[in-house]
Amino acid sequence: MKVLLFFPNVRGMSVIPMVIGSFTALLKRAGHQVATFDTSGYSIPGFRDETVSRQEKLYFGDAKIIPGSRAAKAMEALAQKAKADIYTDLEAKINGFSPDLIAITVTDSTFLIAVQLMQEMKKRLSGLPRTVWGGVFPTFAPELAMKFPEVDMLCVGEGEKAIVELCQRMERGQDISNIRGIWSRGKDGSIIQNQPQSILTVEELNYLPIPDYSQFEDFRFYRP
Repeated sequence: MKVLLFFPNVRGMSVIPMVIGSFTALLKRAGHQVATFDTSGYSIPGFRDETVSRQEKLYFGDAKIIPGSRAAKAMEALAQKAKADIYTDLEAKINGFSPDLIAITVTDSTFLIAVQLMQEMKKRLSGLPRTVWGGVFPTFAPELAMKFPEVDMLCVGEGEKAIVELCQRMERGQDISNIRGIWSRGKDGSIIQNQPQSILTVEELNYLPIPDYSQFEDFRFYRP
């Protein structure tokens, strides 16, 4: 099964999300194919750009980046990314990877970014894959999140067990309506709510694979 991990983010904000690295490793270990789309380098219409002017000068505080270094190339790539069209790139990513599921992690400040992008994808693409939304906002305001038609499913609470079980059941064509931690929509439009997954035990935490951040671009490892 193919899963696209989608991280909506305001340009220039936030470090690399650990959840994306963790889910990438978990899903790969379970035999699934994983791709990532991170909006952190893009200027998104309607949302402020948090990248400050010092990024254009390529320095950190008073310490200048060495021209031609990996850090300098990363910052140059970030500047170029801002000129790209996020809608076109996301459409190309979905078409090229052909995911069976789009997993989106959001906070209260990035939820509407994801909604806007999914709305545009529904206009551009026929047969957009199902989406599952997780993170802080869906966990603390699931009823509100489910009011948006772009949301097919929610992951409420801890997602390490839920995402793997969801993908396994979807791949096998099995019922997903009773997975703990997953909220979904019934055929009649009703919202199916399940109790959250249990908190991971120490033994389960120790069994988690090392997070895989290999799909993130170099500029995400540097802060302007």
